[in-house]
Amino acid sequence: MPRYVIHIGPHKTGTTFLQGAFLQLHDTLLTHGIAYPKQWLGTRGPGHAGLAQRLLAGGDDQLKEEFASLVAGPSETILISSEALALLSDDAVALLKQLVGNAPVTIVFYVRRWTEVTISAWQGAMRRGDTIPLLERLHRQQSAPAGSEVINPALVLDRYASAFGAHTIRLVSYNSLIDTKTELLDHFAAMFLGITETLDVDRSRRNTSLGPVDSEVLRALNLIRMTRDPAQPPIRAGEYAKRRDTLDLTVVKAAMGRTLVPVRFNETAPIYAEIASNVLRTYGEAFVEPYKHGELYPPHVAKPQYVREGYIYEPGVLEALLAAYMLIAKSKRRQKTAADEDA
Repeated sequence: MPRYVIHIGPHKTGTTFLQGAFLQLHDTLLTHGIAYPKQWLGTRGPGHAGLAQRLLAGGDDQLKEEFASLVAGPSETILISSEALALLSDDAVALLKQLVGNAPVTIVFYVRRWTEVTISAWQGAMRRGDTIPLLERLHRQQSAPAGSEVINPALVLDRYASAFGAHTIRLVSYNSLIDTKTELLDHFAAMFLGITETLDVDRSRRNTSLGPVDSEVLRALNLIRMTRDPAQPPIRAGEYAKRRDTLDLTVVKAAMGRTLVPVRFNETAPIYAEIASNVLRTYGEAFVEPYKHGELYPPHVAKPQYVREGYIYEPGVLEALLAAYMLIAKSKRRQKTAADEDA
């Protein structure tokens, strides 16, 4: 019977990089007796988002057959990886346990400072065309921090502990890996897959941040799109980045720079310290090295910057944003016309 290594993320802990490496190394992993099933990949990205979607939908007979086929195959380890697995409901996690059966399981979860995850997740949402202001996202999250899965990882871990047993859970301190300059893939391969050799894979990180100013520019452009062309798809970071140097945003970025201020996160505040203490009390022994014992992560006071929305009232800003939007929209229409003609 093979064992399962189930990497459940969460978001913003190097998941896309790891999954891209697993996919690139698919054949190499097979030589080590490790299967990274391609049939569960999502429509976008190298992770098993497709599996997560099917579990949330209640599963199907084909999914049972796919698990049975993997169990009957030659691989000694079945590697599953998707940050979407951290978002599964209790019923979906229980279904995953049913499909795995009595096989040995290791559940891998990365713990990262919630302050970093919050900012990174907001910027990621902007990259995809979201328009929620940073402070609104923060208010939603911090109005009840114990109920936020970003701040309180026990909410995710409890679901998996209930289905698979707390003994199956292994926690990795993402911040400790960064602080000790430990390579993410090498650590995962050695710790969970038993591979100590250096793996030949593209190690570049592609999910680079736009930064606070460009994130706000993209958010503003999509707010204009929602008003003028609500039926059109969002402007994504890739489209904006390709045209950024052709857009006259001097006035806009100067105004944003004048309203750029820090937002203060105090991870040492009692309410956050209590959440961390509760997580450590239940799951502290699940951490693997490198890890500073007795801490969920080294707490600190973070002061990331964001752009206050008042910049929009400065002279010339709205006009410049409208002009930039029109150029991007015109280019997108030309591309669509060309694609329709080719079809």
